[in-house]
Amino acid sequence: MSKQRLLKQTLLLIPALLAVALILGWGYPNNSPRIAYVSIQKLLYHYEGMQEAKVRFDQEKQEMLTQMDSLKLTWERSLNTYQNDKDERMAAIAQQQEQHYRAYAQGIARKIEEKDKAMMQSVLNQVNSFIEKFAQEQGYDIILGTDGTGNLLYGNKEMDITETLTQAINQEYKGR
Repeated sequence: MSKQRLLKQTLLLIPALLAVALILGWGYPNNSPRIAYVSIQKLLYHYEGMQEAKVRFDQEKQEMLTQMDSLKLTWERSLNTYQNDKDERMAAIAQQQEQHYRAYAQGIARKIEEKDKAMMQSVLNQVNSFIEKFAQEQGYDIILGTDGTGNLLYGNKEMDITETLTQAINQEYKGR
């Protein structure tokens, strides 16, 4: 067996041994790590910081959509004038306004999507930072997140700290 192959096998074996050690609880007091899980969807739904960010986002989104509606109304008026007058100059203006409106609408859609992603990422960063701090303060070794995609297929309800974590993060948020 070559040295390189032996090295590769050894490198593959180390993570497996670490996983077994973690599962068996080696290195933990009383031979068991403190593990809990959180329903991320419930936590985000009830997190007041998320609710307030969503309200701000919805207001910004509505302002952008109102501007877009105003531009659309201007374009539709030009189009109606063209249809009634059959004026070629007005047809060109209406066509330009339609192109401008469509480009603006696409830009607004992209901007809304970007703002939504940025808002969500900001909230997730807050939540992740809080969970890390909470885990350290409460002595948790691992906090798992359930998100409906099968990462955690079962958890004893006694290990579910969603309610406790939601209350704690909202208390901290109110204290800001």
